[in-house]
Amino acid sequence: MAVPPVRSHDAAKRPAAVVLALLLALALLAAGCEEVDQAAVPVGRPDDPISIASPSASTPAPTARIQSILPPEAPLSVPHASRVYFTSGGDLWQMPREGPPAPVVTGRDILAFGPSPDGEQVAVVFATQPEMNGNSTVGIMAADGSVVLELPDPAPAESQAPVRAIAWSPTGSAVAVARQDGSLTLVDIGGTVQFLAPPQPESLPDDLSWSPDGTMLAYRDPSLPGQASSLYVVSAATGERTQLVAGETDGAVLDLIWLPGRQAIAYVRSSPASIEGGGDVFVVPASGGPSQLLVSAGRFAPVAGVVNLAAAPDGRTLAMSVYIPGTDHPLFHGLWLLDTSTMDLTQVPTERGEAVTDLWWVDRRLVFRAVDESRLVHAGIYTGTEPFALYEVDPATLQVRERHRGP
Repeated sequence: MAVPPVRSHDAAKRPAAVVLALLLALALLAAGCEEVDQAAVPVGRPDDPISIASPSASTPAPTARIQSILPPEAPLSVPHASRVYFTSGGDLWQMPREGPPAPVVTGRDILAFGPSPDGEQVAVVFATQPEMNGNSTVGIMAADGSVVLELPDPAPAESQAPVRAIAWSPTGSAVAVARQDGSLTLVDIGGTVQFLAPPQPESLPDDLSWSPDGTMLAYRDPSLPGQASSLYVVSAATGERTQLVAGETDGAVLDLIWLPGRQAIAYVRSSPASIEGGGDVFVVPASGGPSQLLVSAGRFAPVAGVVNLAAAPDGRTLAMSVYIPGTDHPLFHGLWLLDTSTMDLTQVPTERGEAVTDLWWVDRRLVFRAVDESRLVHAGIYTGTEPFALYEVDPATLQVRERHRGP
């Protein structure tokens, strides 16, 4: 397969980043091509055996109530993100720790994006022929919007499944790629492309979340309407896959985040007493075992649901948005911070008439997007059409300041 010329920017200043960027681009292209140069890009076989351990369908794993979460098991050495990346309409923007936001990509059809661990670059997958639902372009963009690398995808639409999600590992040494054919692949810094999950019908991996050391990847599957998503972890080294939560028997997994510094994953699980798209918060060991109830949505209202989760880089604070039922659309019920050592919940001040849809951490501060609640369609989801504002909050003082207001 011939590789098109590479357009690079400031390559001399970013040799390691460009190498990983090139490997990512090659991985995305190789996964969609029928023929691959095995000498240049070693590819794991999609029919390699994958071990799946799951709870019995008739006996859901028991659930315990957690009293506290221990401090992080080890000091964290991964870099803190220097900025957040967010969509505004159909464009991609970034906002640094200090200073105004700025556009990174405008006027292009973005399929997926994933920031580097330090936030200085972002991998973006563009649809070049949206009407064909196929061909795409891989780009590595610097935070200032300049192109580090971009490769057009030469594969015909019928031989390539569109990319749904990508996630850079916290060490920066590998990138996970989820496609709409149900496949999950991994490209490491050595150039090896490995199938963590082969293409399969009725499968759609999403919400990719790396372990703090970059050795394991958590995700939910399938993220399809009307189907209960389960929670899986897969080893980046061996491809061994384990089902930690069975959606059909335990309750659908709606959101998840690997807790920094711990071998455990926090996730939102649906329940009969929660609103659509929300639920209670549980934590499950990455090695398997019973889930523990972390926060019941009943603490906030008789019928409520936690919708979004975001863990602070030091692993000591978990942010969550809460919704309750409304007459014609869900109603925002508050943004809360959970101290994972004391299990204390603290509410963050928010503006009346606004609903929180997105959560990010930049260093030790929480950034959140709030939209006009009257325009909200689904709980905790920004569709790209609602007016919004970005706020920053200091968890220590609960002081909130507005950073940006979008169209």
